[in-house]
Amino acid sequence: MKPLIIIVLFLTIASAVFGQIVCTNPITGSNPGANNPYTTGQTVNGNLTVSGIGRGSGIGKVDAANQYAADGWPESGSLGANDYFYFTLTPSSNYWINLSSFVYTSQSSGGPNNFAVRSSLDGFTSNLGSPSATGGNITLGGPDFTHITTPITFRIYGWSGGGGNFAINDFTFNGSVALPIQLINFNVIQDQNPIITWATLSESDNSHFILERSREGEDFIKINTIQGKGTTDAKNEYAYTDVTPYKGTNYYRLKQVDYDGTMTSFGIKSAYVTVDQIEVYPTLMQDLIRIEMPKTNRPIQWSISNSLGQQSLKGILALGEVKDAVSVQQLTPGTYFLSLKTQYGQEVFKLIKL
Repeated sequence: MKPLIIIVLFLTIASAVFGQIVCTNPITGSNPGANNPYTTGQTVNGNLTVSGIGRGSGIGKVDAANQYAADGWPESGSLGANDYFYFTLTPSSNYWINLSSFVYTSQSSGGPNNFAVRSSLDGFTSNLGSPSATGGNITLGGPDFTHITTPITFRIYGWSGGGGNFAINDFTFNGSVALPIQLINFNVIQDQNPIITWATLSESDNSHFILERSREGEDFIKINTIQGKGTTDAKNEYAYTDVTPYKGTNYYRLKQVDYDGTMTSFGIKSAYVTVDQIEVYPTLMQDLIRIEMPKTNRPIQWSISNSLGQQSLKGILALGEVKDAVSVQQLTPGTYFLSLKTQYGQEVFKLIKL
């Protein structure tokens, strides 16, 4: 039983140190180098996209079985800017990558004797680990290789040797791909003071949430900051009541911020607040204006005229309609007046086209 206990203990420690496999490829087949990049046979985390293994423009393919081989490596001096194998990892939207190690095996057949692994995080300027002709076990932990939300590329450079081949036999990236929080719902309860609610199943390094509001669903402003729970596996529920909503439609957006400032945005929800008077916005218009009003029992005629009283646009809000979006893109910059003929009389709003 003792050997079994030792093996289990080793696997447990290895898992803690190196994390889970997020991408791996044993590189098998009759001629993998015929593809640039080569993706056949790779296993990838479902929330990650990986380019496979590819090569820079300075080296050429070599036909070989069960390895990704190339020739044309620099025979002396230093590494060449275009002489490398590469791998690009891209997390799915709202996910991040935490990388712990990059492990690969390789072989040089009369090829380069010097090697370097570098990443796009610093523009491929710093060496990572101490790779050799037979491979590398590159430790990647630390803040630089955690919470990665954009594509990251690794390159293996080789130089200074004979004119032979250098090949990668297999490669594995270890770590994790996760959401900063597990958001299980985000809703808005319709009311004259809309109630915005959300809940998390777990949180990791969650500093706070930012709740934003927009009148048109485009330009959002912050209306509140809500503290997060840091790191927890417990379910947490949040709620905020908007006591100063816009009349008409309100759009709400939720953002989550980590302790290191990394920010993730979630979907947009809307709520309608009953209008008790006519609302026209924006008065400094560009492409659209919006008209919102109490429900009406008769059609509403509207028109837009310039400062000389010349009518430029007109239309009708249908019976029972409470809002409309009017295109003003065709108007030239200047001052205009929107006239609304309602059952209670006529109302005029001054507008400026930018």
